Amino acid sequence: IARRKNQELRRKFGIESFVEKHHFKQLMQILRTLDAKSRLSELDSIWLKVEGREYQTDEIWHAYHRIEADFYISEYKKTCDPWQAVNASAHLRKCAAAASAVELLSAIPVKDQEHAKLKSAIRTTHGGALRDLGKRTDALKMGAEAHALQPNNFRPCTLLGALNIEQGNIEEGHNWYLMAEARGAKRDSIEYELRSLLLRMSEDKRHATIAELLRIAPREYGWLRRPLKR
Repeated sequence: IARRKNQELRRKFGIESFVEKHHFKQLMQILRTLDAKSRLSELDSIWLKVEGREYQTDEIWHAYHRIEADFYISEYKKTCDPWQAVNASAHLRKCAAAASAVELLSAIPVKDQEHAKLKSAIRTTHGGALRDLGKRTDALKMGAEAHALQPNNFRPCTLLGALNIEQGNIEEGHNWYLMAEARGAKRDSIEYELRSLLLRMSEDKRHATIAELLRIAPREYGWLRRPLKR
């Protein structure tokens, strides 16, 4: 019975591959925690991202981000601290609930907030959620406002970089990514985001975008000459 339950739990979270014996106990503990809709400990989260990365699945991360989002929503309702809503929205975006993030952030009276950092974070996260929903014009406006509030913060720059490339403004998008990197964004993170962005495009648009990026900065985007992997 226990073996059957373990198999059912692994299927539920999309783990079809063989699990190493020395990983089994830790992995099953994580799956049971997520199945109970409880938050993972910091140690479990780190284990999954590092030692257990071969067992990461969309189902696991969807459940993880949904649970984290619900936690921060609860904290926001208790404290009325807008940062909790920003945290919740970041997780909502990662579990296909961008519309809920927009609804949550739209209810915050941004103009009443005193700190530019918080105002910028709200607009950046709101803009990201709008981008997820395909509302790129509104997302660009949010990104521009976020950047004006915090010119030295890289997060609005990465948002504006992605949005411009999606809209075909390749050189402008490239320039925003350069600004993001100059402000502290990691090159690996930018490449990961750009790869995800390109993989969501139609084949024709993807090839045209890659060709233009290679024309603009052949050395910097040399990795795009290799086949993209999800």
